[in-house]
Amino acid sequence: IVNALDAAKHLWHPGSQCEPEFKERLVEFVKGTGTGSLRFDNGTEVVQMQIGFKSPLVWHEAPQVLRDEYSFWRDWLQERLARAPRGLQDGFVTTSWFRYAETYKALMESATWSLSLSLALAWLVLLLSTGSVILSMLSTLCIACVVIDFMGFMVIAGWGLGIIESVCITVLVGLSVDYIVHIANGYVQGSSQNRHTRVRQAGRHMGMSVLCGAVTTIGGALFLKGCTIVFFDRFGTFVAITLTTALLHALLLFPALCAICAPQDTSVHIMIRGWRGLVKLHSWMARYLNSERI
Repeated sequence: IVNALDAAKHLWHPGSQCEPEFKERLVEFVKGTGTGSLRFDNGTEVVQMQIGFKSPLVWHEAPQVLRDEYSFWRDWLQERLARAPRGLQDGFVTTSWFRYAETYKALMESATWSLSLSLALAWLVLLLSTGSVILSMLSTLCIACVVIDFMGFMVIAGWGLGIIESVCITVLVGLSVDYIVHIANGYVQGSSQNRHTRVRQAGRHMGMSVLCGAVTTIGGALFLKGCTIVFFDRFGTFVAITLTTALLHALLLFPALCAICAPQDTSVHIMIRGWRGLVKLHSWMARYLNSERI
Protein backbone atom coordinates (compact mmCIF):
# COMPACT_ATOMS: atom_id res chain seq x y z
CA ILE A 1 0.00 0.00 0.00
CA VAL A 2 2.64 2.48 1.08
CA ASN A 3 4.94 1.54 -1.81
CA ALA A 4 2.16 2.18 -4.33
CA LEU A 5 1.37 5.54 -2.82
CA ASP A 6 5.03 6.40 -2.55
CA ALA A 7 5.36 5.95 -6.30
CA ALA A 8 2.72 8.64 -6.82
CA LYS A 9 3.80 11.03 -4.08
CA HIS A 10 5.36 13.40 -6.60
CA LEU A 11 1.80 14.20 -7.64
CA TRP A 12 0.77 15.13 -4.12
CA HIS A 13 1.12 18.85 -3.57
CA PRO A 14 -1.96 20.40 -1.96
CA GLY A 15 -3.31 23.20 -4.09
CA SER A 16 -1.33 22.17 -7.21
CA GLN A 17 -2.76 21.08 -10.53
CA CYS A 18 -1.59 17.53 -9.85
CA GLU A 19 -3.75 17.14 -6.76
CA PRO A 20 -6.88 15.92 -8.63
CA GLU A 21 -4.78 13.35 -10.50
CA PHE A 22 -3.37 12.01 -7.22
CA LYS A 23 -6.84 11.69 -5.73
CA GLU A 24 -8.04 9.89 -8.82
CA ARG A 25 -5.17 7.38 -8.60
CA LEU A 26 -5.80 6.95 -4.89
CA VAL A 27 -9.47 6.12 -5.47
CA GLU A 28 -8.58 3.65 -8.23
CA PHE A 29 -6.01 1.96 -5.99
CA VAL A 30 -8.36 1.58 -3.03
CA LYS A 31 -11.13 0.22 -5.24
CA GLY A 32 -8.65 -2.23 -6.74
CA THR A 33 -7.92 -3.78 -3.33
CA GLY A 34 -11.50 -5.02 -3.03
CA THR A 35 -11.44 -4.51 0.75
CA GLY A 36 -10.67 -0.82 1.07
CA SER A 37 -12.78 2.31 1.46
CA LEU A 38 -12.36 6.08 1.41
CA ARG A 39 -14.18 8.78 3.33
CA PHE A 40 -14.25 12.33 1.95
CA ASP A 41 -14.89 15.66 3.63
CA ASN A 42 -17.38 17.69 1.56
CA GLY A 43 -16.62 15.40 -1.33
CA THR A 44 -13.18 16.89 -1.96
CA GLU A 45 -10.74 16.10 0.86
CA VAL A 46 -9.78 12.53 1.77
CA VAL A 47 -10.06 12.25 5.56
CA GLN A 48 -9.87 8.48 5.97
CA MET A 49 -8.57 5.51 3.98
CA GLN A 50 -9.14 1.94 5.12
CA ILE A 51 -7.46 -1.12 3.64
CA GLY A 52 -8.40 -4.63 4.79
CA PHE A 53 -6.40 -7.84 4.57
CA LYS A 54 -6.86 -11.44 5.61
CA SER A 55 -4.95 -12.99 8.50
CA PRO A 56 -4.36 -16.72 9.02
CA LEU A 57 -5.31 -16.33 12.68
CA VAL A 58 -8.80 -16.83 14.07
CA TRP A 59 -10.44 -14.89 16.89
CA HIS A 60 -10.29 -17.75 19.41
CA GLU A 61 -6.51 -18.01 19.24
CA ALA A 62 -4.68 -17.62 22.54
CA PRO A 63 -4.68 -13.94 23.60
CA GLN A 64 -0.88 -13.91 23.71
CA VAL A 65 -0.79 -15.04 20.07
CA LEU A 66 -3.18 -12.24 19.11
CA ARG A 67 -1.08 -9.68 21.00
CA ASP A 68 2.05 -10.89 19.22
CA GLU A 69 0.23 -10.58 15.90
CA TYR A 70 -0.85 -7.06 16.78
CA SER A 71 2.69 -6.09 17.75
CA PHE A 72 4.03 -7.42 14.45
CA TRP A 73 1.56 -5.45 12.30
CA ARG A 74 1.89 -2.32 14.42
CA ASP A 75 5.67 -2.29 14.08
CA TRP A 76 5.43 -3.17 10.38
CA LEU A 77 3.06 -0.30 9.70
CA GLN A 78 4.94 2.25 11.77
CA GLU A 79 8.15 1.48 9.92
CA ARG A 80 6.49 2.15 6.55
CA LEU A 81 4.46 5.14 7.66
CA ALA A 82 7.72 6.83 8.54
CA ARG A 83 8.50 6.80 4.79
CA ALA A 84 4.97 7.65 3.64
CA PRO A 85 4.03 10.92 1.92
CA ARG A 86 3.07 13.89 4.04
CA GLY A 87 -0.49 13.55 5.25
CA LEU A 88 -0.37 9.74 5.20
CA GLN A 89 1.66 9.17 8.37
CA ASP A 90 -1.16 8.86 10.91
CA GLY A 91 -2.28 5.32 10.11
CA PHE A 92 -2.81 2.48 12.54
CA VAL A 93 -3.81 -1.17 12.43
CA THR A 94 -6.85 -2.47 14.31
CA THR A 95 -9.43 -5.23 14.41
CA SER A 96 -11.94 -6.57 16.91
CA TRP A 97 -9.56 -9.49 17.60
CA PHE A 98 -6.87 -7.14 18.86
CA ARG A 99 -9.40 -5.36 21.07
CA TYR A 100 -10.43 -8.74 22.46
CA ALA A 101 -6.78 -9.53 23.29
CA GLU A 102 -6.35 -6.24 25.15
CA THR A 103 -9.62 -6.79 27.03
CA TYR A 104 -8.48 -10.28 27.99
CA LYS A 105 -5.19 -8.87 29.25
CA ALA A 106 -7.01 -6.32 31.42
CA LEU A 107 -9.33 -9.01 32.80
CA MET A 108 -6.39 -11.28 33.59
CA GLU A 109 -4.52 -8.53 35.42
CA SER A 110 -7.59 -7.50 37.43
CA ALA A 111 -8.36 -11.13 38.35
CA THR A 112 -4.76 -11.69 39.46
CA TRP A 113 -4.74 -8.57 41.62
CA SER A 114 -8.17 -9.39 43.07
CA LEU A 115 -7.08 -12.90 44.07
CA SER A 116 -3.81 -11.69 45.59
CA LEU A 117 -5.40 -8.93 47.63
CA SER A 118 -8.32 -11.13 48.67
CA LEU A 119 -6.03 -13.89 49.93
CA ALA A 120 -3.91 -11.37 51.85
CA LEU A 121 -7.01 -9.81 53.43
CA ALA A 122 -8.42 -13.26 54.23
CA TRP A 123 -5.18 -14.16 56.01
CA LEU A 124 -5.37 -10.95 58.04
CA VAL A 125 -9.01 -11.56 59.02
CA LEU A 126 -8.22 -15.15 59.97
CA LEU A 127 -5.27 -13.97 62.04
CA LEU A 128 -7.51 -11.56 63.93
CA SER A 129 -10.30 -14.09 64.42
CA THR A 130 -8.14 -17.03 65.54
CA GLY A 131 -5.18 -15.21 67.09
CA SER A 132 -2.87 -17.85 65.65
CA VAL A 133 -0.42 -17.38 62.81
CA ILE A 134 -0.29 -21.12 62.13
CA LEU A 135 -4.06 -21.53 61.95
CA SER A 136 -4.41 -18.49 59.72
CA MET A 137 -1.77 -19.86 57.35
CA LEU A 138 -3.44 -23.29 57.22
CA SER A 139 -6.80 -21.66 56.57
CA THR A 140 -5.40 -19.48 53.80
CA LEU A 141 -3.78 -22.55 52.24
CA CYS A 142 -7.16 -24.31 52.14
CA ILE A 143 -8.78 -21.22 50.57
CA ALA A 144 -6.05 -21.16 47.92
CA CYS A 145 -6.82 -24.82 47.18
CA VAL A 146 -10.47 -23.90 46.62
CA VAL A 147 -9.36 -21.21 44.17
CA ILE A 148 -7.21 -23.73 42.29
CA ASP A 149 -10.09 -26.21 42.21
CA PHE A 150 -12.47 -23.69 40.66
CA MET A 151 -9.93 -22.60 38.05
CA GLY A 152 -9.42 -26.25 37.18
CA PHE A 153 -13.18 -26.57 36.75
CA MET A 154 -13.16 -23.56 34.42
CA VAL A 155 -10.61 -25.29 32.20
CA ILE A 156 -12.50 -28.60 32.22
CA ALA A 157 -15.82 -26.88 31.47
CA GLY A 158 -14.26 -24.90 28.62
CA TRP A 159 -14.92 -21.50 30.16
CA GLY A 160 -12.83 -18.64 28.84
CA LEU A 161 -11.85 -15.61 30.90
CA GLY A 162 -14.65 -13.17 30.13
CA ILE A 163 -16.38 -10.50 32.15
CA ILE A 164 -18.62 -13.06 33.91
CA GLU A 165 -15.69 -15.25 34.90
CA SER A 166 -13.69 -12.22 36.04
CA VAL A 167 -16.53 -11.21 38.37
CA CYS A 168 -16.69 -14.76 39.74
CA ILE A 169 -12.96 -14.83 40.43
CA THR A 170 -13.20 -11.48 42.21
CA VAL A 171 -15.66 -12.84 44.81
CA LEU A 172 -14.18 -16.35 44.89
CA VAL A 173 -12.11 -15.91 48.05
CA GLY A 174 -14.97 -14.20 49.89
CA LEU A 175 -17.22 -17.21 49.32
CA SER A 176 -14.51 -19.70 50.25
CA VAL A 177 -13.45 -18.21 53.58
CA ASP A 178 -16.73 -18.54 55.49
CA TYR A 179 -16.80 -22.26 56.30
CA ILE A 180 -13.10 -22.55 56.99
CA VAL A 181 -13.05 -19.64 59.44
CA HIS A 182 -15.89 -21.23 61.43
CA ILE A 183 -14.02 -24.52 61.76
CA ALA A 184 -10.83 -22.64 62.67
CA ASN A 185 -12.63 -20.69 65.38
CA GLY A 186 -14.16 -23.93 66.67
CA TYR A 187 -10.65 -25.34 66.96
CA VAL A 188 -9.47 -22.26 68.88
CA GLN A 189 -12.40 -22.47 71.31
CA GLY A 190 -11.71 -26.14 72.09
CA SER A 191 -10.88 -26.96 75.70
CA SER A 192 -8.52 -29.88 75.13
CA GLN A 193 -4.73 -29.69 75.14
CA ASN A 194 -4.52 -32.27 72.34
CA ARG A 195 -4.86 -31.22 68.71
CA HIS A 196 -6.69 -34.42 67.67
CA THR A 197 -9.31 -33.87 70.39
CA ARG A 198 -9.62 -30.23 69.40
CA VAL A 199 -10.31 -31.24 65.79
CA ARG A 200 -13.10 -33.57 66.91
CA GLN A 201 -14.56 -30.85 69.16
CA ALA A 202 -14.52 -28.34 66.30
CA GLY A 203 -16.25 -30.86 64.05
CA ARG A 204 -18.95 -31.61 66.61
CA HIS A 205 -19.60 -27.97 67.49
CA MET A 206 -19.37 -26.36 64.04
CA GLY A 207 -19.59 -29.16 61.49
CA MET A 208 -23.38 -29.48 61.34
CA SER A 209 -23.91 -25.71 61.20
CA VAL A 210 -21.41 -25.39 58.34
CA LEU A 211 -22.95 -28.36 56.50
CA CYS A 212 -26.52 -27.06 56.78
CA GLY A 213 -25.47 -23.57 55.70
CA ALA A 214 -23.70 -24.98 52.66
CA VAL A 215 -26.65 -27.19 51.68
CA THR A 216 -29.13 -24.31 51.76
CA THR A 217 -26.84 -21.93 49.84
CA ILE A 218 -25.91 -24.51 47.21
CA GLY A 219 -29.56 -25.48 46.85
CA GLY A 220 -30.50 -21.86 46.26
CA ALA A 221 -27.73 -21.45 43.69
CA LEU A 222 -28.92 -24.48 41.72
CA PHE A 223 -32.18 -22.68 40.91
CA LEU A 224 -30.11 -20.22 38.85
CA LYS A 225 -29.30 -23.10 36.48
CA GLY A 226 -32.82 -22.75 35.11
CA CYS A 227 -32.17 -19.21 33.86
CA THR A 228 -31.73 -18.51 30.16
CA ILE A 229 -29.45 -15.50 30.76
CA VAL A 230 -25.86 -16.72 30.57
CA PHE A 231 -24.66 -14.61 33.52
CA PHE A 232 -27.16 -16.11 35.99
CA ASP A 233 -26.59 -19.63 34.71
CA ARG A 234 -22.82 -19.42 35.08
CA PHE A 235 -23.00 -17.58 38.38
CA GLY A 236 -25.20 -20.33 39.79
CA THR A 237 -22.67 -22.92 38.62
CA PHE A 238 -19.85 -20.86 40.14
CA VAL A 239 -21.57 -20.60 43.55
CA ALA A 240 -22.44 -24.31 43.63
CA ILE A 241 -18.95 -25.49 42.65
CA THR A 242 -17.15 -23.01 44.93
CA LEU A 243 -19.23 -23.76 48.02
CA THR A 244 -19.03 -27.51 47.44
CA THR A 245 -15.25 -27.45 47.26
CA ALA A 246 -15.05 -24.99 50.18
CA LEU A 247 -17.22 -27.32 52.27
CA LEU A 248 -15.04 -30.33 51.44
CA HIS A 249 -11.87 -28.44 52.31
CA ALA A 250 -13.38 -27.09 55.55
CA LEU A 251 -14.57 -30.53 56.73
CA LEU A 252 -11.79 -32.75 55.34
CA LEU A 253 -8.54 -31.01 54.39
CA PHE A 254 -8.46 -28.29 57.05
CA PRO A 255 -9.14 -30.65 60.01
CA ALA A 256 -6.48 -33.03 58.68
CA LEU A 257 -3.94 -30.19 58.55
CA CYS A 258 -4.95 -29.08 62.05
CA ALA A 259 -4.49 -32.62 63.35
CA ILE A 260 -0.95 -32.63 61.94
CA CYS A 261 0.55 -29.23 62.73
CA ALA A 262 -1.94 -26.86 64.41
CA PRO A 263 -1.20 -25.45 67.89
CA GLN A 264 -2.27 -27.89 70.62
CA ASP A 265 -3.29 -25.35 73.27
CA THR A 266 -3.92 -21.64 73.64
CA SER A 267 -0.57 -21.08 75.31
CA VAL A 268 1.26 -21.60 72.04
CA HIS A 269 -1.04 -19.26 70.11
CA ILE A 270 0.71 -16.16 68.91
CA MET A 271 -1.87 -13.71 70.18
CA ILE A 272 -2.01 -10.07 69.20
CA ARG A 273 -1.19 -8.16 72.36
CA GLY A 274 0.59 -5.08 71.12
CA TRP A 275 -2.34 -2.74 70.54
CA ARG A 276 -5.45 -2.62 72.64
CA GLY A 277 -7.58 -1.87 69.60
CA LEU A 278 -6.51 -5.07 67.84
CA VAL A 279 -7.03 -7.10 71.02
CA LYS A 280 -10.56 -5.73 71.34
CA LEU A 281 -11.21 -6.46 67.68
CA HIS A 282 -9.99 -10.01 68.11
CA SER A 283 -12.21 -10.49 71.18
CA TRP A 284 -15.25 -9.11 69.35
CA MET A 285 -14.71 -11.40 66.36
CA ALA A 286 -14.34 -14.41 68.67
CA ARG A 287 -17.59 -13.54 70.47
CA TYR A 288 -19.37 -13.03 67.15
CA LEU A 289 -18.27 -16.39 65.79
CA ASN A 290 -19.29 -18.05 69.07
CA SER A 291 -22.75 -16.52 68.76
CA GLU A 292 -22.95 -17.82 65.18
CA ARG A 293 -22.14 -21.29 66.47
CA ILE A 294 -24.88 -21.09 69.07
